[in-house]
Amino acid sequence: MPWVMWAPLGVDIAQDFVPGKSMARAFTVNARLICMAGLVVALLVGLVLVTPVASKAQTPQLNLSPSSGPIGTKVTVSLTNMPPGETVVAGNITFAGAPWNPRDIPIDSSGFVCATELVVPAAAAGPNAVVVIHGNITVAGVFTIIQPSMAIYPSTGYKGQTVAVTGAGWPQRTPGAVSITFAGEEIAIATPDEVGSFSTQFQVPLTAGPTNVVTASDILGNVAPAKLFVVSPPGLTVAPNSGYSGTMALVTGVGFEPFSPLEEFKIAHYELSTDGLLTNDVGTFWTTITIPSLPGGGQVVTATVAGKTLSTCYTILDPDVWGLPDGPPLFPMAQCIETIDDSLVRIWGYYAGEWKMYDPNDLLGSNLPGLVSGRGYWVKVSDSCHMVYRDLQAGWNNIGW
Repeated sequence: MPWVMWAPLGVDIAQDFVPGKSMARAFTVNARLICMAGLVVALLVGLVLVTPVASKAQTPQLNLSPSSGPIGTKVTVSLTNMPPGETVVAGNITFAGAPWNPRDIPIDSSGFVCATELVVPAAAAGPNAVVVIHGNITVAGVFTIIQPSMAIYPSTGYKGQTVAVTGAGWPQRTPGAVSITFAGEEIAIATPDEVGSFSTQFQVPLTAGPTNVVTASDILGNVAPAKLFVVSPPGLTVAPNSGYSGTMALVTGVGFEPFSPLEEFKIAHYELSTDGLLTNDVGTFWTTITIPSLPGGGQVVTATVAGKTLSTCYTILDPDVWGLPDGPPLFPMAQCIETIDDSLVRIWGYYAGEWKMYDPNDLLGSNLPGLVSGRGYWVKVSDSCHMVYRDLQAGWNNIGW
């Protein structure tokens, strides 16, 4: 029977047993003991379940939003599980060891703290400690400062050349914008957009040296890794770089001073016409020339701009060695007489049983359009002069072209 189970709890049933009354008393005692045992079990279970949760809820927690970015980033600092109704004193939130919050911040009735838009100060790139101290409570977090970037294109070129500059990872709409410097001098400014990017351009100064440092920085303390712009050396080319006398060639100069005239332009000792030729905004010029009648072999082509002379080599093919394509070349008369046009009286040529003449004062009667390599001519001049690489005396001169 049920009352027999509770005998070990100290109730002497045999001694106190009275039919009816004794049995009722035994059940009453056992019921009380059951209730007490149940209460003890409930308390133990409550301690096991409730105590850890309460302990976790009481630990202050720090949150940074965002937790990374460049100097100047606006950060929301929030705390939970702080002592309700108290105040985080100004300066008790620090960034990299320096006071960060400029004023007291109240803790609400639920233990929540919210400090909005604290601006990341100038500090080293990488992880920086954010620490909150309140009485005997210390809570710490980490904000990572990210260094913004800058790129230039091209990174090599000439004076006067336009260079594109792009940036990323800057504070959004940086106050005062980003300053671009070239060789230590500010050359452009740019304002980052809503995602911290920018794009601008500048022209390489005429004072640029061979190697120039390009930097980008803002008033907040952000500095991008520097870039180098290298000024390419000037150069002179002839294309093609070989051919027969009388053929055409393209001469190109690069890297000279911009907007400057050619002071001297020649092949061997033969002066080439510049016709007022100027270098452009990046110090480049190009012109087409007719190769004059010169001995076969290498001949030096030179160009002088703003006191700087560059040279290259042009190889004149010798007809006796290489042969003439489709007959010997004809040199236009204007080119042939360029250096003697003030002294020229008349030129006569004889070939294949036919005489031909050129008279600068009788162009309608002239039937000699030019001089052909390998043929002989009679040239009359009023005074001594120099015709290409020939010295002429006043009067008639028999020359071989």
